[in-house]
Amino acid sequence: MKMCLVNFAKGVRYEKGSIRLKRTFVENGYKGDFAFYTDEKELGCLPHKELPYAFKAYALKRAYEAGYEIVIWADALIMLVVPFSKVLDYTLKNKYLLPNNGWNSGQWCADTALIPLGITREESFKIPHMMACLMCLDLREGVCIEFLKSYYEKSADGITLKGAWRNDRGQVSKDKRVLGHRHDQTAASVIAYKLGMKFDNYLLTYESDSSDWQDTILFTNKGAI
Repeated sequence: MKMCLVNFAKGVRYEKGSIRLKRTFVENGYKGDFAFYTDEKELGCLPHKELPYAFKAYALKRAYEAGYEIVIWADALIMLVVPFSKVLDYTLKNKYLLPNNGWNSGQWCADTALIPLGITREESFKIPHMMACLMCLDLREGVCIEFLKSYYEKSADGITLKGAWRNDRGQVSKDKRVLGHRHDQTAASVIAYKLGMKFDNYLLTYESDSSDWQDTILFTNKGAI
């Protein structure tokens, strides 16, 4: 089974996190390959400042085209805190691993993204929101292939991912229920929802005290080094 951990880290803070990410995977028994990038030019996508987080879909698509079957995206500030076998078992059983965020996607969707995503504003508030800082896909499964195809298309369309992080001055919507835009994460959430994919709770924590973790926690987002 061909496996690949995919990451993008640009700048000292993130590059240090990327090194830590790789170390936690190796220390926890991961035997697959790594596809780590440090510049958008390596992937052929626009810079992050122009098209936020487009590099994720571009990097995942490249891994799929290289023939990898199990593909894992992890942000540079993620750490694996359990044996990798648990992550693999979960992914093989469920076809994918997508952590739930707890918000709804309407709270984090710019008006300009509604039409490209094929939803209305009211529909957006009924769609759950995932955390795109961590995604595991079994790309032998049709639903995961469809997810990646649509995720890449929306990341490359030059519209869906654009928008301000905050909406405190109506930057992305006049609807006061909208808090900002979450770029690729919003796109991924809507795409996955339409495909019937489920987001799971208690897979990823931001807690620093391990005594507070659920037994199901696989990863933590520890932040900058």
